[in-house]
Amino acid sequence: MWCWRGALWAQLGDESEPPVWVEAGDAIMFPQGDGHVMGSEQRKRGKPYLELYRRPRDRGLPLVLKGIGGDGDTARVICGYIGCDARPFNPILGALPRMLHLKSLPETGSAAWSLLTLALSESAANRAGSEAMLAKLSELIFVQTIQDHVERMDPQERSWFAALPSSAGH
Repeated sequence: MWCWRGALWAQLGDESEPPVWVEAGDAIMFPQGDGHVMGSEQRKRGKPYLELYRRPRDRGLPLVLKGIGGDGDTARVICGYIGCDARPFNPILGALPRMLHLKSLPETGSAAWSLLTLALSESAANRAGSEAMLAKLSELIFVQTIQDHVERMDPQERSWFAALPSSAGH
């Protein structure tokens, strides 16, 4: 999830880690596929309404949700989901934290932010091929975000990622 405007709290659903304040320009990912909660107040949960998140049958993607939430300040976010086969073991996914928070993507010159801007433009255009374009952009955004994470890591931790075989992600 990338926060485009505003700010919000993000937390793992099991509350095993403290909530994280996500501001405009930040990205937060849950690479292990953990359930999570996002909102304007820490530890406050609304009633899940899963029908909002089902793929519409009467139109293509992207799915745009507006006006969901409660009484807090408005945040605008771009969410995505990427599925991959993590079995029997994916060392890259296994090495990532359960909640990955990258601060200030525009200020750091992250290519992910440029890709997000392109994805936002493509989703608004809703032209032929947009769904395929957005699917590929989401993959590129994910890879770029992981690259940003690795570049921000302590050099000793970073060397472990460099040691992974190049086919680890296949």
